[in-house]
Amino acid sequence: MRTHRCVIVLVGIALCLPGLLPAAQYSQELELLEGEGFWGGCVTDGRAMPFGREAFTRDLYGDTRGNQAQPLLISDQGRYVWSEEPFAFSFSGRTLKVTSEHGPIQVGRSGNTLREAFAYVSRTFFPSNGRIPDELLFVRPQYDTWIELIYDQREDRIRRYARDILDHGFPTGVLMIDDNWQEDYGVWNFHPGRFSDPKGMIRSLHEQGFKVMLWICPYFSPDSETFRLLNRKAYFYDDPNKPLDQELIVRSAQCSALMPMMQFSVAPWRVLNAQNMAICRQMAQLHVKLGPEILALARASAQTGAPIIRPLEYAYPHRGYAGIKDQFLLGDDILVAPLLEKGARARHRLSQVRTESQTTIRSKAEASIGWHRQGRPPALTMVRRTGNPPSSSSEDSACRCHPEKAGFSHTLVAVERVID
Repeated sequence: MRTHRCVIVLVGIALCLPGLLPAAQYSQELELLEGEGFWGGCVTDGRAMPFGREAFTRDLYGDTRGNQAQPLLISDQGRYVWSEEPFAFSFSGRTLKVTSEHGPIQVGRSGNTLREAFAYVSRTFFPSNGRIPDELLFVRPQYDTWIELIYDQREDRIRRYARDILDHGFPTGVLMIDDNWQEDYGVWNFHPGRFSDPKGMIRSLHEQGFKVMLWICPYFSPDSETFRLLNRKAYFYDDPNKPLDQELIVRSAQCSALMPMMQFSVAPWRVLNAQNMAICRQMAQLHVKLGPEILALARASAQTGAPIIRPLEYAYPHRGYAGIKDQFLLGDDILVAPLLEKGARARHRLSQVRTESQTTIRSKAEASIGWHRQGRPPALTMVRRTGNPPSSSSEDSACRCHPEKAGFSHTLVAVERVID
């Protein structure tokens, strides 16, 4: 009897200890089709997409590169790879290999384009529930307090930040109160030492036109506030006198204005000169102006699952656009071509104009929006589509923006709308 009991105990221990029994291994191997490219995995790997042209490896288990990720790969030939669990994938030569120790891997094909593949996987594996986040997140800017306040989230400083937004002419929106407003991680009450009247503060912010969002995380803290501050201080931007790259901030605002959501994490009036701050303010106003269109796209996405931001290959398959990474579409009709190189004042972009010259169209748009100053050309263009783009991504089919002659602080952004 003792022997039997011992055996039972040993078997139980073996079953409870990881690594003593071999884990299930799932794998799929695909031979790439001629010219095939894949998108997916980590958001921050977007600069390397489409995968398949060069060797690339990523393990999504426990490493999302500090951002969002999804165990999904889709190709411009309609193929897909999906799992409910994280997987590792590698591209080498003409082969894609996908492995996982956590769940089965599904591969398949739906149509022969990126759009068809995404439509299939979205409705099959993660269908939309038809709902969207609060509408204000799309139609107005978001103002996050992190870079401005770091861990010093206090009622008086948050009230002052809201006043500064209005005093500098920026539109109201969503005010996001970041980490350390709470008593501790897992104790989601306003810290009584830093917030004497949180209810009154929120009521005041609402009266000013803001909605309020509170930062939270799914963790409980075993350490003290003092330990966290001393242990992590070196990892954060916490010197308000440290200079920031003004051009980077302005370029970020220009690009973000034409994203589904726009967020300021640093106060432009604190770190920028007056001219560059004015550009950021104009970009916030542009986002508000486009708010109804962006909201319509968000509502449509909630019903169909179609992405709001789209690579050119998604909208115009098999025309040589798969490798274009510095332009994107907002919906199907708005082409966004931001400047991404430091010091650049011009760039190439793909577009097609049917009935009017670019100069005429630009003059109409700038006159209607009131941005044109002293003949300076745009630093970013937004083109309203009237027809299909060129059938090739060659240099001949690209339109050259005029060189910028003024200094960076004078660079303004114009919106180009093609008039039907």
